[in-house]
Amino acid sequence: MTPNVLSRIFTIEIGDRPTLTFEAQNQREAQELCHEQWLKDDLAEAKSDGAPLWDGKATLRARMAAPDESAVFAEAKNSGQSSDELMLVYLVELDGSETDEQPIDPGAFPPGRDSEAEGEEMSAPGPAWTPEDEGLLRRWGRLAKSAAAIADLLKRSPHAVRKRAHVLNITLARSLPGPKTKWK
Repeated sequence: MTPNVLSRIFTIEIGDRPTLTFEAQNQREAQELCHEQWLKDDLAEAKSDGAPLWDGKATLRARMAAPDESAVFAEAKNSGQSSDELMLVYLVELDGSETDEQPIDPGAFPPGRDSEAEGEEMSAPGPAWTPEDEGLLRRWGRLAKSAAAIADLLKRSPHAVRKRAHVLNITLARSLPGPKTKWK
């Protein structure tokens, strides 16, 4: 996202639960994010208290962020590295499996803060994507490999692979339905 003084902070609610904040130019742009398949996949895979953030049925709705939600976003943005990529700041605590994820862009998610900040997630980024990793991701994407298969090969989570593929504009094959392998 290109920095712009006219950007506003929005919150995506899942059902009626405020879940994440981000910047957008207007309400329409914010609502469009709710329809992005990569975000739906990430929300269905991410868990809080052992339950998926999104069950695939609850309504995803973007609205203007409340003042406290905007403050969480601003603090996270100010503590991270500047980036032209979309920055998502979770307002819920994510289960530990998410802490090994690679953000959309290095520095897109700020490092964790002290535990006094309730109700938000600040993931520590996973290992940096090297040019070699990105080359393998491109090659395996052309070979119609799924995010899960590529994650196994790169020793990363499927979530991190999908996000990086999105940043690099790489189309991945869909994973077959069935039990998901746990990333180690």
